[in-house]
Formats: sequence, structure tokens, C-alpha cells
Amino acid sequence: MDKPTDISDTGSLSASDSEEALLEALMRFDVSLSAASLRPSLATLSVDALLDGASLDGASLDGASLDDASLDDASLDDGAFSAPSSKDAAEAAMDRYVDMGLIGAGGMGQVRRVWDQVLRRKLAMKLISSPKHHDPQTLARFAEEAQITAQLEHPSIVPVHDFGVLADGRVYFTMKEVRGETMTATIRALHVQRSAETTSTARPFRRLIDVLVRVCEAVSYSHARGVLHLDLKPSNVMIGEFGEVLVMDWGLARLKAELNPAERTASGSPLRPGAVAGTPAYMAPEQAAGRSDEISACSDIFALGAILAEVLSGAPPRQGDSWRDLLEEAQIMPVAFEPSLGDDVLVGICQKAMAWHPSSRYQSVEALKDALLGWLDGVQRREQAQRLVDQVQENLPSIQQLQHEAAETAARASAARDALPRAASLEDKAEIWALEDRAAQLQEDAIELTTALERRLHASFTYDPRHIEAHALAARWSQRDHQRAEARSDVPAARRAQAALLEHAHRLPAPHPERPGLFAYLKGDGALSLHTDPPGATVSLHRFVQKDRRLQPVFERVLGQTPLQSVSLPMGSYLLLIEAEGFHPTRYPVQIGRQQHWDGVAPGGSGPEPIPMMPLGSLGPDDLYVPAGWFQSGTNDVNVLNALPARHVWMDGFIIKRHPVTHGEFITFLNDLVEQGRTDEAEKWAPHYHNATRSHGRDAHGRFYLQPDAEGELWSPDWPVFLIDWEAARAYAGWLAQREDQLWRLPFEWEWEKGARGVDGRTFPWGNHFEANFCNMRLSLPDGLSPVSIRQFPSDVCTYGLVGAACNCLVICLDPFRKGGPRLVAGRMAPYSV
Repeated sequence: MDKPTDISDTGSLSASDSEEALLEALMRFDVSLSAASLRPSLATLSVDALLDGASLDGASLDGASLDDASLDDASLDDGAFSAPSSKDAAEAAMDRYVDMGLIGAGGMGQVRRVWDQVLRRKLAMKLISSPKHHDPQTLARFAEEAQITAQLEHPSIVPVHDFGVLADGRVYFTMKEVRGETMTATIRALHVQRSAETTSTARPFRRLIDVLVRVCEAVSYSHARGVLHLDLKPSNVMIGEFGEVLVMDWGLARLKAELNPAERTASGSPLRPGAVAGTPAYMAPEQAAGRSDEISACSDIFALGAILAEVLSGAPPRQGDSWRDLLEEAQIMPVAFEPSLGDDVLVGICQKAMAWHPSSRYQSVEALKDALLGWLDGVQRREQAQRLVDQVQENLPSIQQLQHEAAETAARASAARDALPRAASLEDKAEIWALEDRAAQLQEDAIELTTALERRLHASFTYDPRHIEAHALAARWSQRDHQRAEARSDVPAARRAQAALLEHAHRLPAPHPERPGLFAYLKGDGALSLHTDPPGATVSLHRFVQKDRRLQPVFERVLGQTPLQSVSLPMGSYLLLIEAEGFHPTRYPVQIGRQQHWDGVAPGGSGPEPIPMMPLGSLGPDDLYVPAGWFQSGTNDVNVLNALPARHVWMDGFIIKRHPVTHGEFITFLNDLVEQGRTDEAEKWAPHYHNATRSHGRDAHGRFYLQPDAEGELWSPDWPVFLIDWEAARAYAGWLAQREDQLWRLPFEWEWEKGARGVDGRTFPWGNHFEANFCNMRLSLPDGLSPVSIRQFPSDVCTYGLVGAACNCLVICLDPFRKGGPRLVAGRMAPYSV
């Protein structure tokens, strides 16, 4: 059988002398040798994880890992098993192991790959390089390393299989061969990937923290057995090909009792006071200072924290030009590092583990491990929450698509229904029904998907209540709900959405880019720009405040003189009183919507539209000026019968009479026609009841006057005129225009609505609360519905001063009724001619 290749000079010490010195060294330790379990070999041993170097004597290596040797498997004799011969132990070892080459070498040690011919496997053999190094102290430490490692039977500690002396006198022990890479290499690869920013580093980063947890488990086990490692660093941690984690190089390991003089055995071999061994880049201050009586489990905990610091920063926690510089720094200066990965929690764990005073560190490796596991558990929960958030975000476009298709289909159905003749057949309506059903199904699908995504979003908080992206998405979701609720004037829904939005916005950290915008949205401040013609008018600001169930203007302040540009105002409804010498005061209501700028820019305009001021004398005592501008028409409230849809409409300025036309004014019109000899026209336009004039008599000159009707009731001259038709109303407007030499006409529907409601979309002229006492309707009078004087209900008045706009009688407008309201063209009412 082939003998192993000679691996060092033999020196002058004979094999028998080595064995005797070795036996003497072994007898000085209260450590029992035991046979290592024969576990299968899985990996290649890291070179500097097994060599002594700086770890052995503190003088030669700086702790950086060497490249692992890569050897192809040699062609080996696969013959039958042969029992060892009866030679002495040294010769038996020479016969048993076939040298496969050097893996690496250090100051006084070597690691070689060998073939175990008995058990047919590759092993790593660590041995003292030359018998000339076989002094008693070196042999004692070598034996202690073998014994300690062999007795720490843990999945993350390399098993030792054999210990002995070769025929040439060199002492060795064999152990499992580990294939993989050092933790140092994995850390470097992670930070190279982070710098390249090609893929996410979350998973490999979390894997490294998990590796550190496994290291903690091994060290915790060794501490429980009374053993300190004292040279923990990333290059002494191997990550195997199949995910196994192994803590290597126990060459500096010490028994706890060995470090405590009170517990030290008489024959013990403690660290000498002032002696330093280890790797300064990761060394605890007490270990670096050689205070052996202060070295404890907390010294290993410091090194574990230093490994974590390297994971977070990508570099050793201490860096210097020489071993001595690093050692000096370790004695006088706390570790400072710049993390490029991780979060505040992980940095805090690292800083606690590396606290300068041992009493400030974790007091057990188990406590450090629990902290890391807590972070990992939080990461897993955050990842699960993130998966749910991602699912929600991926499906949001589907909701929007469904809603868009539903709206388009419903519009097609509505247009087709409007185009149907009155007597359309069922066959003609079948296609419309199909469109309506399709629109309803699409809307239902959108609601179902929305509900499912809301559940997923809420579920994400059960995994991670503080998940930032989940709160950001929930805030955007609540903001959208709030906008829709406000648009349809659904106050309870708006309040619920606002409360949810506020909660999620508060959960976002101060630096989050969406946080300021969300709080600005909640505050809702907008701006006002206002120009007048002529400029220089003084503008007073009055805020509409709810008082006695009515919106009443309350003076706040003088804004200054026009032009006003981007004046900041809280959201709300206001009345601006614009005054200038030589002009009538102008009442100009504005609605500052949430974060909106009321700029007075007309459709297609590039700047604010100046508000013309009315010169004194240009308005009669009952004339009201309604300036040009935007207003909120219609409503989205489905409970309002025959309501127009809510739309933002621009209306040019107009003048309207303060009161409805009265019976007295209409009789004046009729009698003027009589005096002009147009009696037939007067008779045609006079109020009729069942085609008979019942309330208007004629005197001897044919002039009209009010008389008791068939029920004996005398109509009052200051009642609004009624029982006339559209043609009669138009005839009156034409007569008045000719008489006053003004362009009087009937108002368009949107002119009447703006004059009656103002611009803020209020439900009634006085506000949003209904009270029968404010206007004339069937619940207002003790005797039921009846016309009354145009001045009897002064509360029925709008922003511009229009009286009786809510009730008393119906209003005749110039444009005919159109389902859906007047047509809009680019924000303006479509042109209409009579």
C-alpha cells in the first residue's frame, strides 16, 4: 500500500519522543478523548479556518481567508477493505492515509487532503508542519484543539475522526472535509451585487443573518460545554454546498475554568496574563488588552457582533495597515461602522453585541440569537405582507379597466335607449337590455375584485402592522374613497375614508415621500387668484358658516386690492365682496375645493378672466349681477329626483331680476298690449285656468284686473305670476326688453341654477339643510299649499340676493327641458338659439 507523500522536514525529534511528549501533554488537561462520530463528509475545509497563523500565535496572519484549493478527485484504489496490520500506531496511520496534496499552510501548521483507505473517504488532515515545532506547549495546544473540537458534537462544528502521530513524528488529527465557501466570500459577493444593483439583495442578505443564527447556535452549545472559541470571524465560518453552516478553527478555544484563576486546575495551561491571541479586527477590548481574567462568553458575543457588522457594511469592523495597529485600536477605540444594508433594528442588535463594556452586551449567545430570530421573524412577516401588497397593486389596473368598460357600456346603452322611438318593440329593446346587463355585470365584477383586494390589503397588516408600503397603499386607497365620497356629497362615507386616511398617513415615517402630500390633502388648503376690470378693487373675504341651519357669510378679513394672485385659503365656501369707487359692489362667491386653485380662468383661457365691475347707475334697484365664473351644477345624490348630474360648468356673467315676475307686473304688460290695440295678444297671454280666464277680469276699457277666482279667492298682485305658458313668458321678456331698452330674456336653465344656488353646489339657496319655514311649500303654511307674496319668506334667498328661488311657483327657463341637462362644449353651455 502506498505511503503518504512527505509533507515537511522531519527535524531531529524521533517518533517515539513525539509520542511521549504528546502523551504527557494530553495528561495535563481535564478533557477526555472520545471517538468522533463517523458522519458523512460533505465539503472542503477552508484553509485559514484550519491553519494556526495569527490565530495560533498572534503574529503572522491578519484573519483574511485564503483561496480554497480546487483539486480533482484522484484516481484511487477501490479495492476491498483491508483491516489495519499489527504495526504500531504511527505506521498504521501511514498505511491508512494516502496524501492527496496540500490544501494550505500556515506558520506552524498544514492542512492536507488525504484518502482514508479504511473507510474509503476523503478527509482533511491537520498536522504540525515539522517535528521541530513539537515543543510541549505547542503539542499541548494542538492536542487541546483536537480534543475540544472532537467533544463538541454539534451539527455546526466539524467532527474530528482521528488523532495520532505519523511515522515521521508529526502529530495530526483528521476531520470531515467541507466543501463550500467561507462566510467572508458570501459577504463580499452580497455587497458586490448590492453595488451593481442588478437584482434584489433581500434574500441573500436574510440568508446571511440566518447563517449567523446557526453560528450562534454552535457557539451557544460550546459555551454550555464550558468552551470559548475566541477567534470568531467570517473566514472561520464555512457555508457548505448544501446549506450547512460550520464554525471552524477551534485552535484558540479555551475552557471557561481555564480563564478564571479561582477555577483553574493546578496543571492547567491558561493564557498568560498579557498574552494576546486572536484576530484584532473582530476582537473584544478585554481580549485585545490581554486581560485573560476578564475574557468570558461576552468576548465571543462581541466577535459575533463584529461578524454582523461586516454583514451590514461589507468590510471588517476594524481595518488597519498592520496587526499591531489593529490590536492597539481594539484596546482603545469602540467599533464604528457604516451599514449599507439592514435596518435600525439590526444595527441596534449589532451595536449592543459590540458594546465596549461586557456588562452592556448581550449576556448570553442565546439572547443574541433570539434577537436575530426576532428580526428574521419580522422580515418573514414583512415579506408576506409585501406579497399581499404586490398582489393588490398588480390587480389595481384590472379594477380600473372593469370600471372603464362598465361606464362605456352603460353610456352606449343610455344613448341607444334615448334614440328609441316611443313605440319601440321588445326586439328593438333586446340589444339595449344586453348592453345594460353587460354594464351591470362589469360593475359587479369590479366591486367583487375591489372587495377581494381590500381584504388582501387589510390582511397584510395582520402579518406586519407597521408595513410601510401597505400603509402607503392603504392611504392612497382611502384618499380615492374620500375623493369619491366628497364628489357625491356622501358625508358619512367621506368621514370614514378621512379617518382611515389619517390613520395610515400617521403610520408612514417622516421621510416617506408620500406623507407630506397626504397631510396636505387632508388639510385641503387651496388658493385664490382674482382680477377685476378695472383693477384696484378692494376685496373683503366672508366665509360661509353654518348657523341656524343656514350658510351665512361671516366677515374674516380684507384680502387687499386686485389683482390678487395665489392667495392661500383653507378649503371652504366664501363670499367675496368686491368694491371700487364709482361702481356697484359685486358679490362674488367662490368654492375653494380640496387643494384647488380658484383662478378664474375660463375654458380655453390662459389667465384669470377679469371680472367686469358694473358702473353706478347701470343696475336697477331689483337687478342682480351674477359675474362670470365656474359653478357646481347638479348633484350625484341618487335620492334627489330628476337631478342633473354633477358637473363643473363655466357661465358667462349675466343680470337677473331679484324677484319673480308678479301678477301685478304681468297685468301691466297685458294692459300695455291693450293700449297698443293688441287685445288679442293680451287675451292669449293672460293666465288661464282650463282655458278660461277666471282670476283676471276686464273693465269697460278692456283693461285687465284681478278678481276672485271660482273658489272666491282673490289673487294678490305681489304673488308670482302662474298659469302662463312658455310663449307668454317669452312675450313678457320681449316686452320688458323693449320698454327698458335692455336685453331682457328668460334665463337659461344653468343661469337660473347658478343664480339660485351660487357656486358651491349647495342643495338649497340658503344651504344644505331643509326647513319648511325657509320657503313656501306644502308644509310651510297652516292651510296647506297656496301662493304667497314674493317677500313673505326672506330666508328663501341665495348668495347673489335672488329671492324665492326655491319654492312658491315653478320657473320657466328659455331652453327646453333635456334629459341629462344642457349640453356642455369644452366646459361651457352649448350655444342655443330660439
